[in-house]
Amino acid sequence: MPPYLERLSKASWRELAGLFPQFRNLENLLGRPQRYRCFPPWVVFWMFLHQALNPGCSCRRLLIKALGWMGRLSKKKASPRTAGYCQARGRLPLANLFQVLQGTAGWLEKQVPENQLWHGCQVRVADGTIITLPDTRANQRQYPQQKSQKRGCGFPLLRLAAIFSLASGALVEAATCSFRTAEVVLFRSLTAVLKAKDILLADRGFCSYFDIAWLGWQGVEAVVRLQARRSVHAGKIKKLGQQDWLVCWTRPEQRSQVVPHRCWKLLPAEILLRQITYPVQIQGRRTQIVTIVTTWLDPIEFPAADFAELYLQRWRVELFLQEIKQVLKMETLTCRTPEMVQKELCLRLIAYNLIRCLIWEAASRKQVPADRISFQAAVAFRNEWATLLAFSTNHPSTHQRMRLSLLDYLADCRVPLRPGRREPRAVKRRPKPFQLLTSPRKSFREVAHRGKIPSKPRS
Repeated sequence: MPPYLERLSKASWRELAGLFPQFRNLENLLGRPQRYRCFPPWVVFWMFLHQALNPGCSCRRLLIKALGWMGRLSKKKASPRTAGYCQARGRLPLANLFQVLQGTAGWLEKQVPENQLWHGCQVRVADGTIITLPDTRANQRQYPQQKSQKRGCGFPLLRLAAIFSLASGALVEAATCSFRTAEVVLFRSLTAVLKAKDILLADRGFCSYFDIAWLGWQGVEAVVRLQARRSVHAGKIKKLGQQDWLVCWTRPEQRSQVVPHRCWKLLPAEILLRQITYPVQIQGRRTQIVTIVTTWLDPIEFPAADFAELYLQRWRVELFLQEIKQVLKMETLTCRTPEMVQKELCLRLIAYNLIRCLIWEAASRKQVPADRISFQAAVAFRNEWATLLAFSTNHPSTHQRMRLSLLDYLADCRVPLRPGRREPRAVKRRPKPFQLLTSPRKSFREVAHRGKIPSKPRS
C-alpha cells in the first residue's frame, strides 16, 4: 500500500477510534486488500459509515471529503468520479460487516451493570418493520411490491425483524426477507441468538403455542401479550393471585405449514403458563385491560406487578426502531441491488449501535439513565465533533479533554420524562398538490391545468 494510503487509513481510523474506543479491536475484521487499490477496506468502511451517520450524504459529497483528506496527507490526486468508490463498497464482505455489528453489540452488553438487569436476567425485545427500496428490477425480483399496486407505481418492500437488548438498547441480531413473508416466521430464524435464562418480551403477534413452546425447549423464558382471539378463560387450572392464573395450553392437532415437522415433534403435548391480567389507566383515556402470559410460574419470586411493569417497557422497542428509521433516515434505502441493500442496511445498524455506545459512555460518566439521553443529540455531537477529535489525536491531553467535554455535554441533553404521553399519528403540513402516479412513468400522461379546468355552463 502506498504511504499516503496508509496515512489516510490511519487518519480515518483515528476519526472513528477517537470517538468510539470499541473500534480499536475491530480494525482487522475487514481484511487487507490483496493488491493495490485507491480505496482500502478500512477507508471504504469509514466512508460508508459516514454516509450512514449523515442521512442525505451522497457518494459524490462523501468522495469530495475523502479527496480533501488525500490532499492534506499527500500530493497524490484521485479521480472525482464516484465509480471507484461505489465498486469498492461492493467489495466489502457482508459477513465481516455482521461481525462488526456483533462486536459493537457485545461491547454494549458488557457495559450494563448487574443491578440494571430484570431479576438478574437479560431481557430481549423483538419487533419488526417495513423498509422501502429504490424501484429497480433487481430489487423488485427480491423484494416485490404490494400486489394491490399497479406495475411500475410501487416500491420494493423489505421486512426487517430485529432483537434488541432492553437494558442497553443494542441491536443484537437482525434478519430480512420479502414483505410477503410473515414477521413471526422471520423472527424464528433469530432465536439462535437467545441464550438460556434470557427473557423474550414481545407483543401479541408472537403469542402462539409453537413459539412459546419452542423458546421453552431452548431454555428461554417468554413474556408476551395474549392474542385477542384466545379466550382469557380457557385452560385455567389454579388461581395464584388476583387476576393471576395458572393455565394449560394444549398443542394444536394440525401443524402449521410454516413450522418444520422435525421441530413440531420436539414440542410437548401440553405446556403450563402463567396468565396475568391488569388494568392500564392513562389520564384522559379509557381504562384498558391487558393480559400477558409468561413461562415464569413462581408468584412469590416473580410478583404479578413486576410483569405489568416489564411489559410496559416493551414500548421502548418502538422507540428503537423510530430512532433507526426517522433519525438515521433508514425508512428508505438508496442502493439499487439486493446485495448492496444488505450492506447498506448493516452499516445503518452498526451506526445505530455506535450511537448507543456513545450514549452509554455519557450516561455512565454522569450517572444518569441511558434512556433519558437524546439519541438525536448524540448523532449531532458525533457528526460535529468527530473531525475535531481526529485532528487532536497528536495531543493526548487535548484529545482526552475534548472527549470528556463531549460526554458531559451529551449527558445534559436529556429528553423530558413524560409517562403516558400520547402523540396522535396525524400530519399537520399538507402535501403538495401533485397528481398521483397511477401508471408506469413512461406511459403516464399528466392532466393539464388539473383542478383549474372551468366547468361547463349549464344549459
